This record gives sequence, C-alpha cells and structure tokens, in this order.
Amino acid sequence: MKQTSTTLPGLLAVAALLGCAAQTALAAQDTDTPRYRVFNLGTLAPRSTSSAADINDAGLITGTMANGTTHTREIFLGTGRNDLSLLGTLGGGLSVASALNGRGEVVGWSTNADGVRRPTLYSRGSFIDLAAGVAGYANGVANAVNASGQVTGQINGQTFIYAGGTTRAVAVGNTSEGLGINDRGVVVGGAVMAGDVVRRPFMIDGGKTTLLPSLGGTFGQALAVNNAGQVVGYSYTAGGELLPFLYSGGKMTALASSGFGEARDINDQGWIVGSRNLSAYLWHDGVGRDLNALVAPDQAGRWALLSAQGINDSGAIVGYGLFHGYLRGFVATPVPEPGSWALMLAGVGIVGVAVRRRRADAG
Repeated sequence: MKQTSTTLPGLLAVAALLGCAAQTALAAQDTDTPRYRVFNLGTLAPRSTSSAADINDAGLITGTMANGTTHTREIFLGTGRNDLSLLGTLGGGLSVASALNGRGEVVGWSTNADGVRRPTLYSRGSFIDLAAGVAGYANGVANAVNASGQVTGQINGQTFIYAGGTTRAVAVGNTSEGLGINDRGVVVGGAVMAGDVVRRPFMIDGGKTTLLPSLGGTFGQALAVNNAGQVVGYSYTAGGELLPFLYSGGKMTALASSGFGEARDINDQGWIVGSRNLSAYLWHDGVGRDLNALVAPDQAGRWALLSAQGINDSGAIVGYGLFHGYLRGFVATPVPEPGSWALMLAGVGIVGVAVRRRRADAG
C-alpha cells in the first residue's frame, strides 16, 4: 500500500506535465488554425445527394440522403466510414435530420402516412412523433437535442420543448421557433413579436424569455447555444447585409464585416462554424477562415465546401459541399487529429511502468 501511495503522486505529476505539454501544443494549434482532411460521406443510391447536419463527440454523424430516383429523403446515421444507415420515416416518404446528441439520438422531421410533416426524435431504434399529443392538425420540426434528450423546435408556428416524454408549447410572440438547446436546457431561436413583422433572436433561460440585440437591422435568428451560454446565429445590419454573429457576455459581435452568412454551431471551446459568401467558414479567437483554404494540400481542388453545419468538441466539422461538382455531405477532421494527443498522454503508462521498476529495483 505504501508503494502504491507513493507511486500515484509521481504518476499524477507526470500526467500533469504531459497534460500541460498537450495543452501547450493545442494552444499553438489554436493560434495557427489547423489544416483539415475532408472525407466524402457519399450516397447510398444512384443519382442521389447527401448533406451532413451534426456530429457528436464520439464522431457519430447524422444528415440527410436525397434519392434522385425515388425522390425520397431519409435521415442517415453513422461515422461515415462505410457504415452509414438510413433510419426510415414515420410512414411517409421523407425524413430530414437537424441534430444529434452524445447518446446518438437524432432529431428532425418526418412525414407521416398522411404526408404531414411531424417533429421527430429517433431514439433506441425507432422514431417518436413529438407532436403525437397535440390535438388537431400538427405540422412542425425538431431542431436541437441536448445530452439528456430534451428537444426544441416548432409545432404549428410556435416553439416547443420536449422533456420527460412530454411536449409542451412555449409562447414567444406571435410565432417562434426553438433552434438550439444546451445541456442546461437554455433554448435559443427566432420569434416575431406582437405588433412586429420581423424575426428577432431570443433566449429562454430558467423560464425567462429575453430578446437578443441585433447587428443594427430588424431581422435575425439565434441558431445554437453552447454550455457556456454563448449564442451564434445571423442578423441583418442597418445597411442590409446579413452577417453571422456571436452573442457572449451580453455583447453582440459580428463575425464578418461585410457580405452575407450565418453562424450555424458553436462548441464548448467557442469554435464556431457556418458559412460566408457561399463558403464554409470556421471562426475562433476572433478570426474567421474559409474552410476551403484549410483543406490539406493533397486534397486541394476536389471540394467546394459550401456550408459547415456542425462542430464537435474535438474540432471535427460536418456540412455539405460540391465534390467534383456533386452535392455531398462531408466530415472534416483537424490535422493532426485530436487522437494524436492521446498517444502522447499514453506515455503516462510507460512512465508509470518505469517508476514501478525503479522502486522494485530499489526495494
């Protein structure tokens, strides 16, 4: 026991040193935006297209496959390494993915047997119709899901929150739509308020609804919120340009000075993805980069990356673009991939063995 107790602090110290080294290396990588390798998610049928919507921290990807022969669309799920599977529908010919969580639960919408678009949650191998308890006609979409399975979206033009097996409406203005939700249950989206005709970004936190400021114009939406409460989306300026924004610490900041674009997602490190002027974009530390310019040199010219839709905490990005002129979903991973740092941290085990051997020799 004494040997174990004296060995553990040494191992922890070594782990701390290696951890600091890894953090230093990653910090350097943050300063110099990494290159990305882009993987083509392909299609599952001839004359088809694909688009990726989200990626979780385990590398699971969801998106939508559009079949050009049958004119159907279906949600897919997989890592993109030749393992994509179609999930089906609620009985109609269409299903579209919006997001997924760490448990691999997917949200989006699907048409039912009557052809009505219904907000859906795919969990444990089957679809759940989130509008099943709504009386009368119910048309809607689920847009985001958090770690505990809470979902937000809109039904019949009004925000809803699904939790604990129950869907409840949340009135925000005349019409509204929940577009993002974090693990604390904070919801963001866009709403048209009473007496108004334009859409404004909003946040619901602890039951309190707050309208977020704009970039000077009269239209905007909040699309995602991370666990630090940072919000991203898009807003018009007073000059009529549609720009991506970051709302953090009570301050609204434009992520571009001109053109048009949107910020689609933000991870817990504050890295943001979206699009600007018809190109997929990545922002971090206040700097925006065209993702096309960050593709590994040997892949240059193959892709025209149009929009980045999601990013996980390892910096892997998904979205859609043109691959040799064909619309395809993609996953882009940093070079070197985050797993390379795990190899360095594996040195802890090697050092631990050496420590035990030295102690055994000394004993």
